[in-house]
Amino acid sequence: MAKQPKTPISEEAKALTTRVGNRIIEAIKAIDEAFAVEGVHQRSVMKLENGNQVGYRTKPLLPGSEHFIDSFYLGAKGQLIFKAIPTETREYAWADVDEPAMDNVFPLVGSSLSEALGIDECEDFKEIASTVRARLIKEDEDAAVEALEEKKEADKAYENNPNYGRF
Repeated sequence: MAKQPKTPISEEAKALTTRVGNRIIEAIKAIDEAFAVEGVHQRSVMKLENGNQVGYRTKPLLPGSEHFIDSFYLGAKGQLIFKAIPTETREYAWADVDEPAMDNVFPLVGSSLSEALGIDECEDFKEIASTVRARLIKEDEDAAVEALEEKKEADKAYENNPNYGRF
């Protein structure tokens, strides 16, 4: 079976996904709550040995262990990957939790986030991210329309000015 080539994501998609991640992290930090792991999940973690980061390892996250969602980065395929910092253990610095796995690992994040962002339609993390993405696109479109209207108003002001074009 041949390996499929990576399809690079566009700079615009990266920028939009970064804005979505920033909006989500902003809301999560405003909540200021540690989220508990439900079930046992194997995740990539930044391993610590003697207080030094030694690289990524795969470790199980213990059920009931609490983590703060601190930041995010973009994965190779353009997906959001969140850094969950443990509140108690010092075996690892953070655990990586990608967007699709967030509801499985931290089921209460979705409900807290939907409340913080004012999204009443759903509590599914992936749906919330999609809604935030749609809202950002709508905000960009509205800003573009408003800028066009302002430009038209400025052009009208020049047309109505009897001294326009005189030197």
